[in-house]
Amino acid sequence: MTTTKSYLHNHTVRLALLVMLLVVISATSMLVLLYQASLSNAREALQQQQKSNASFILHQVEFYQEIVDQLARRTQVKDLLNVGDPEEARQWALDTQAQLPNSVGLALIRPGVEILGDPTLLRVGPSCVADLRRMEVGELISIPPVHLDNPRLAHFDLTAEVVGYDGQPIGLLFASFSLGILQNTMESLAHRGQLQRIRDGKGRLLVQAGQLDPGAIVVEQTYPIAHLDWSLETHSNLNQEQSRSQRILVVATLIITAVLLVVVGGFAWRVRRH
Repeated sequence: MTTTKSYLHNHTVRLALLVMLLVVISATSMLVLLYQASLSNAREALQQQQKSNASFILHQVEFYQEIVDQLARRTQVKDLLNVGDPEEARQWALDTQAQLPNSVGLALIRPGVEILGDPTLLRVGPSCVADLRRMEVGELISIPPVHLDNPRLAHFDLTAEVVGYDGQPIGLLFASFSLGILQNTMESLAHRGQLQRIRDGKGRLLVQAGQLDPGAIVVEQTYPIAHLDWSLETHSNLNQEQSRSQRILVVATLIITAVLLVVVGGFAWRVRRH
Protein backbone atom coordinates (compact mmCIF):
# COMPACT_ATOMS: atom_id res chain seq x y z
CA MET A 1 0.00 0.00 0.00
CA THR A 2 2.85 2.33 0.92
CA THR A 3 4.58 1.54 -2.36
CA THR A 4 1.40 2.38 -4.27
CA LYS A 5 1.04 5.71 -2.44
CA SER A 6 4.68 6.52 -3.09
CA TYR A 7 4.25 5.68 -6.76
CA LEU A 8 1.12 7.86 -7.03
CA HIS A 9 2.85 10.69 -5.24
CA ASN A 10 5.95 10.55 -7.46
CA HIS A 11 3.84 10.15 -10.57
CA THR A 12 1.71 13.16 -9.60
CA VAL A 13 4.74 15.32 -8.92
CA ARG A 14 6.32 14.36 -12.25
CA LEU A 15 3.05 15.05 -14.06
CA ALA A 16 2.70 18.42 -12.33
CA LEU A 17 6.27 19.38 -13.21
CA LEU A 18 5.66 18.36 -16.81
CA VAL A 19 2.47 20.43 -16.97
CA MET A 20 4.21 23.46 -15.46
CA LEU A 21 7.11 23.06 -17.87
CA LEU A 22 4.69 22.98 -20.80
CA VAL A 23 2.90 26.07 -19.48
CA VAL A 24 6.18 27.97 -19.11
CA ILE A 25 7.39 26.89 -22.58
CA SER A 26 4.06 27.86 -24.15
CA ALA A 27 4.01 31.21 -22.37
CA THR A 28 7.61 31.91 -23.35
CA SER A 29 6.84 31.07 -26.97
CA MET A 30 3.84 33.38 -26.88
CA LEU A 31 5.98 36.16 -25.40
CA VAL A 32 8.60 35.75 -28.13
CA LEU A 33 5.95 35.73 -30.85
CA LEU A 34 4.20 38.74 -29.34
CA TYR A 35 7.49 40.64 -29.03
CA GLN A 36 8.43 39.86 -32.63
CA ALA A 37 4.97 40.87 -33.82
CA SER A 38 5.22 44.12 -31.81
CA LEU A 39 8.59 44.92 -33.34
CA SER A 40 7.36 44.09 -36.83
CA ASN A 41 4.27 46.27 -36.45
CA ALA A 42 6.31 49.07 -34.91
CA ARG A 43 8.88 48.97 -37.73
CA GLU A 44 6.16 48.94 -40.39
CA ALA A 45 4.37 51.91 -38.80
CA LEU A 46 7.70 53.71 -38.36
CA GLN A 47 8.62 53.15 -41.99
CA GLN A 48 5.33 54.67 -43.14
CA GLN A 49 5.89 57.65 -40.87
CA GLN A 50 9.47 58.07 -42.09
CA LYS A 51 8.32 57.91 -45.71
CA SER A 52 5.83 60.67 -45.06
CA ASN A 53 8.29 62.78 -43.07
CA ALA A 54 11.06 62.36 -45.65
CA SER A 55 8.66 63.48 -48.38
CA PHE A 56 7.70 66.53 -46.31
CA ILE A 57 11.35 67.50 -45.82
CA LEU A 58 12.06 67.06 -49.54
CA HIS A 59 9.09 69.26 -50.45
CA GLN A 60 10.34 71.93 -48.07
CA VAL A 61 13.78 72.00 -49.72
CA GLU A 62 12.10 72.00 -53.13
CA PHE A 63 10.01 75.00 -52.03
CA TYR A 64 13.17 77.02 -51.39
CA GLN A 65 14.74 75.74 -54.61
CA GLU A 66 11.71 77.04 -56.50
CA ILE A 67 12.21 80.47 -54.91
CA VAL A 68 15.83 80.47 -56.14
CA ASP A 69 14.74 79.28 -59.60
CA GLN A 70 12.19 82.08 -59.86
CA LEU A 71 14.78 84.70 -58.90
CA ALA A 72 17.16 83.31 -61.53
CA ARG A 73 14.54 83.88 -64.23
CA ARG A 74 14.18 87.59 -63.49
CA THR A 75 15.24 90.04 -66.20
CA GLN A 76 17.09 92.15 -63.64
CA VAL A 77 19.26 89.18 -62.70
CA LYS A 78 20.15 88.54 -66.34
CA ASP A 79 21.06 92.19 -66.82
CA LEU A 80 23.21 92.31 -63.67
CA LEU A 81 25.18 89.25 -64.76
CA ASN A 82 25.54 90.58 -68.31
CA VAL A 83 26.46 94.22 -67.78
CA GLY A 84 26.00 95.09 -64.11
CA ASP A 85 28.87 96.21 -61.93
CA PRO A 86 29.76 94.33 -58.72
CA GLU A 87 28.52 97.12 -56.43
CA GLU A 88 25.10 97.19 -58.09
CA ALA A 89 24.89 93.38 -57.95
CA ARG A 90 25.94 93.39 -54.29
CA GLN A 91 23.24 95.88 -53.33
CA TRP A 92 20.60 93.92 -55.23
CA ALA A 93 21.67 90.72 -53.48
CA LEU A 94 21.55 92.33 -50.02
CA ASP A 95 18.14 93.90 -50.62
CA THR A 96 16.69 90.67 -52.03
CA GLN A 97 18.24 88.47 -49.35
CA ALA A 98 16.57 90.57 -46.65
CA GLN A 99 13.19 89.64 -48.15
CA LEU A 100 13.83 85.89 -48.36
CA PRO A 101 12.56 83.81 -45.43
CA ASN A 102 15.29 82.04 -43.43
CA SER A 103 17.95 83.23 -45.84
CA VAL A 104 21.61 83.35 -44.77
CA GLY A 105 23.27 84.59 -47.96
CA LEU A 106 22.59 85.50 -51.59
CA ALA A 107 24.90 86.31 -54.50
CA LEU A 108 25.22 86.46 -58.26
CA ILE A 109 28.13 84.49 -59.67
CA ARG A 110 29.69 84.66 -63.11
CA PRO A 111 31.60 81.78 -64.72
CA GLY A 112 34.90 81.07 -63.01
CA VAL A 113 33.17 81.54 -59.66
CA GLU A 114 33.44 85.32 -59.96
CA ILE A 115 31.26 86.61 -57.13
CA LEU A 116 29.69 89.98 -57.85
CA GLY A 117 30.32 91.82 -54.61
CA ASP A 118 32.19 91.18 -51.39
CA PRO A 119 31.81 87.45 -50.51
CA THR A 120 32.05 88.23 -46.80
CA LEU A 121 29.21 90.76 -46.89
CA LEU A 122 27.15 88.43 -49.07
CA ARG A 123 27.92 85.52 -46.71
CA VAL A 124 29.47 83.29 -49.33
CA GLY A 125 32.05 81.58 -47.16
CA PRO A 126 35.20 79.69 -48.17
CA SER A 127 33.37 76.33 -47.91
CA CYS A 128 30.63 77.61 -50.20
CA VAL A 129 33.20 78.85 -52.73
CA ALA A 130 35.06 75.53 -52.61
CA ASP A 131 31.85 73.63 -53.39
CA LEU A 132 31.00 76.05 -56.20
CA ARG A 133 34.42 75.47 -57.77
CA ARG A 134 34.03 71.70 -57.52
CA MET A 135 30.58 71.92 -59.04
CA GLU A 136 31.85 74.07 -61.94
CA VAL A 137 34.46 71.48 -62.93
CA GLY A 138 31.97 68.64 -62.69
CA GLU A 139 33.02 67.08 -59.39
CA LEU A 140 30.40 65.36 -57.28
CA ILE A 141 29.26 67.34 -54.27
CA SER A 142 26.59 66.84 -51.65
CA ILE A 143 23.06 67.76 -52.68
CA PRO A 144 22.44 70.20 -51.22
CA PRO A 145 25.82 71.19 -49.76
CA VAL A 146 25.68 71.79 -46.00
CA HIS A 147 28.14 73.96 -44.09
CA LEU A 148 28.52 73.76 -40.32
CA ASP A 149 31.67 75.88 -39.92
CA ASN A 150 29.78 78.53 -37.98
CA PRO A 151 27.10 76.90 -35.77
CA ARG A 152 25.15 80.18 -35.59
CA LEU A 153 24.97 80.32 -39.38
CA ALA A 154 24.75 76.59 -40.18
CA HIS A 155 23.08 76.38 -43.58
CA PHE A 156 22.52 74.52 -46.83
CA ASP A 157 23.27 75.98 -50.27
CA LEU A 158 21.03 76.09 -53.33
CA THR A 159 21.92 77.33 -56.81
CA ALA A 160 20.06 78.03 -60.03
CA GLU A 161 21.55 78.49 -63.48
CA VAL A 162 20.88 81.88 -65.06
CA VAL A 163 20.28 81.75 -68.80
CA GLY A 164 20.88 84.78 -71.02
CA TYR A 165 18.61 86.13 -73.74
CA ASP A 166 20.32 83.88 -76.29
CA GLY A 167 19.53 80.79 -74.23
CA GLN A 168 23.12 80.29 -73.10
CA PRO A 169 24.19 80.04 -69.41
CA ILE A 170 25.68 83.28 -68.11
CA GLY A 171 26.13 82.47 -64.44
CA LEU A 172 24.54 81.27 -61.21
CA LEU A 173 22.23 82.58 -58.57
CA PHE A 174 23.52 81.36 -55.21
CA ALA A 175 21.46 81.27 -52.03
CA SER A 176 21.92 79.69 -48.63
CA PHE A 177 19.24 78.94 -46.04
CA SER A 178 19.42 78.32 -42.31
CA LEU A 179 19.22 74.79 -40.94
CA GLY A 180 16.73 76.27 -38.50
CA ILE A 181 14.14 75.58 -41.19
CA LEU A 182 14.71 71.86 -40.74
CA GLN A 183 14.82 72.16 -36.95
CA ASN A 184 11.33 73.64 -36.85
CA THR A 185 10.08 71.00 -39.25
CA MET A 186 11.55 68.13 -37.27
CA GLU A 187 10.04 69.40 -34.04
CA SER A 188 6.61 69.42 -35.67
CA LEU A 189 7.05 65.92 -37.14
CA ALA A 190 8.43 64.09 -34.10
CA HIS A 191 5.81 62.14 -32.14
CA ARG A 192 5.89 61.65 -28.39
CA GLY A 193 8.51 59.08 -27.43
CA GLN A 194 10.56 59.67 -30.58
CA LEU A 195 13.98 61.10 -31.35
CA GLN A 196 14.44 62.12 -34.99
CA ARG A 197 17.65 63.20 -36.68
CA ILE A 198 18.72 64.30 -40.14
CA ARG A 199 22.25 63.35 -41.21
CA ASP A 200 24.07 64.18 -44.41
CA GLY A 201 26.01 61.79 -46.61
CA LYS A 202 29.08 62.17 -44.40
CA GLY A 203 27.12 61.07 -41.35
CA ARG A 204 27.16 64.54 -39.82
CA LEU A 205 24.25 65.45 -37.59
CA LEU A 206 22.35 68.37 -39.12
CA VAL A 207 19.35 68.68 -36.81
CA GLN A 208 17.51 66.59 -34.23
CA ALA A 209 14.24 66.87 -32.34
CA GLY A 210 12.18 64.89 -29.86
CA GLN A 211 12.95 62.79 -26.81
CA LEU A 212 12.75 59.11 -25.88
CA ASP A 213 10.99 57.83 -22.78
CA PRO A 214 13.55 56.38 -20.32
CA GLY A 215 13.57 52.62 -19.89
CA ALA A 216 11.35 51.85 -22.86
CA ILE A 217 12.10 49.45 -25.71
CA VAL A 218 13.43 51.43 -28.68
CA VAL A 219 12.98 50.69 -32.39
CA GLU A 220 15.48 52.33 -34.76
CA GLN A 221 15.29 52.91 -38.50
CA THR A 222 17.05 55.06 -41.11
CA TYR A 223 15.29 56.24 -44.25
CA PRO A 224 16.96 58.01 -47.22
CA ILE A 225 15.44 61.32 -48.33
CA ALA A 226 14.93 61.06 -52.09
CA HIS A 227 17.00 63.35 -54.34
CA LEU A 228 18.98 64.67 -51.35
CA ASP A 229 22.23 63.53 -49.81
CA TRP A 230 20.42 63.28 -46.49
CA SER A 231 18.82 60.53 -44.44
CA LEU A 232 16.16 60.56 -41.74
CA GLU A 233 17.12 58.61 -38.63
CA THR A 234 14.34 57.79 -36.18
CA HIS A 235 14.49 56.23 -32.71
CA SER A 236 11.02 55.39 -31.43
CA ASN A 237 9.72 53.87 -28.20
CA LEU A 238 7.74 50.67 -28.69
CA ASN A 239 4.01 51.34 -28.55
CA GLN A 240 2.88 51.48 -24.93
CA GLU A 241 -0.17 49.32 -25.63
CA GLN A 242 2.04 46.59 -27.06
CA SER A 243 4.37 46.73 -24.03
CA ARG A 244 1.37 46.58 -21.71
CA SER A 245 0.12 43.42 -23.49
CA GLN A 246 3.48 41.77 -22.89
CA ARG A 247 3.39 42.64 -19.19
CA ILE A 248 -0.14 41.25 -18.87
CA LEU A 249 0.93 37.96 -20.45
CA VAL A 250 3.93 37.68 -18.10
CA VAL A 251 1.74 38.28 -15.05
CA ALA A 252 -0.85 35.78 -16.30
CA THR A 253 1.87 33.15 -16.78
CA LEU A 254 3.16 33.66 -13.25
CA ILE A 255 -0.34 33.43 -11.79
CA ILE A 256 -1.14 30.20 -13.69
CA THR A 257 2.18 28.67 -12.59
CA ALA A 258 1.54 29.63 -8.96
CA VAL A 259 -1.98 28.14 -9.08
CA LEU A 260 -0.62 24.91 -10.53
CA LEU A 261 1.99 24.70 -7.77
CA VAL A 262 -0.71 25.11 -5.11
CA VAL A 263 -3.04 22.57 -6.73
CA VAL A 264 -0.33 19.99 -7.34
CA GLY A 265 1.18 20.52 -3.91
CA GLY A 266 -2.22 20.08 -2.27
CA PHE A 267 -2.96 16.97 -4.30
CA ALA A 268 0.41 15.46 -3.47
CA TRP A 269 -0.11 16.21 0.23
CA ARG A 270 -3.51 14.45 0.18
CA VAL A 271 -2.03 11.43 -1.59
CA ARG A 272 0.69 11.18 1.06
CA ARG A 273 -1.81 11.38 3.95
CA HIS A 274 -3.92 8.58 2.53
